[in-house]
Amino acid sequence: LINGTQALFGVKTQLQFGKLDVAAVFTQQKSQSKELQINNGAQQNEYRISGSEYEANRHYFLAKYFRDNYNRALANPPTVLSGIVITKIEVWITNKTGSTTDARDVLGFLDLGENTPYNTAQVAGGGSVLPSGFTNPTFPNQSNNLLANLPADARQTNSNSVISYFQANGATDNFAKLSYARKLTEREFNFQPQLGYISLNNPLNADEILAVSYRYTFNGVEYQVGELSTDVPFDQGTPKVLFAKLLKNETIKTNLPTWDLMMKNIYSIGGYQISNQNFKLDIFRIDDKTGIEMPLIREGSRTELKQYIALTNLDQLNQQKEKKPDGVFDFEYENKPFVTDQQLAQQNAFSNSNITGAS
Repeated sequence: LINGTQALFGVKTQLQFGKLDVAAVFTQQKSQSKELQINNGAQQNEYRISGSEYEANRHYFLAKYFRDNYNRALANPPTVLSGIVITKIEVWITNKTGSTTDARDVLGFLDLGENTPYNTAQVAGGGSVLPSGFTNPTFPNQSNNLLANLPADARQTNSNSVISYFQANGATDNFAKLSYARKLTEREFNFQPQLGYISLNNPLNADEILAVSYRYTFNGVEYQVGELSTDVPFDQGTPKVLFAKLLKNETIKTNLPTWDLMMKNIYSIGGYQISNQNFKLDIFRIDDKTGIEMPLIREGSRTELKQYIALTNLDQLNQQKEKKPDGVFDFEYENKPFVTDQQLAQQNAFSNSNITGAS
């Protein structure tokens, strides 16, 4: 047992009443004691997380399509029913560091690659159900006509025509312009190639903008949303903006689709290089009648006496990865849910019937 230092704040006073001396000390402890268990060189901790303590401004779906099909893709573990494999992605954020390396002007659009656009007054959907938003004849039809209807000079860096174009229908809710946007390096984020979401190493500030461009394959066909930096080479004489998919604007509004793109089901337990050995996770809820934390639900004809961990689909497999719940949390490594590298390489593309509305 190692005793650490303690942060104490206090006041000491000495008083004298005739021949009586009085010394008084008032203290307040500012530190907290914490117990650590070390087993075979590994540290073991206990953690408690509230349902509202998800990691905000860090994890984002790349399109509404991926959010709508997330549960379906994970409905039959250990196989991911997606058929999509993202092969290339570029992530752009507000440049607050002043770095000019790979910096580009980026125009992020709310409805880019969306089959059911938010701004129906100016953007008509009904194209590719799979996310598609790239003006290249070798790629499939776009999900909507957003890019086709933009002003002719929208790509020019010094043009303000996009502001006028959207002014009557939500104005800057539809887009965000990033001047000298910073492109994140591969070490600054991760992405899930089958489920279509990214995870930033550091959360964004409330006023920072996030936009992405990505390419993926489905059933052997290549799709793209937005423009990669190699698609529009930098021209110092006549600089042009890159068109990208807007995931987060500088003002967060819960009534816009970008609010739904921010994932609210990922939590941090404050650890790194966590092993599945002796790892335990349970879900409790304070019972309304007894006031006691319970791992079982007490109501519902179909849910009574079932574990919350099972009802939230966090227990679908046994230790042999068979689809037989065993009352234990299914521990899977980040970005590879229910699938190994070998399985990913061997996985065949799924038919359109496995994907909601795939075309």
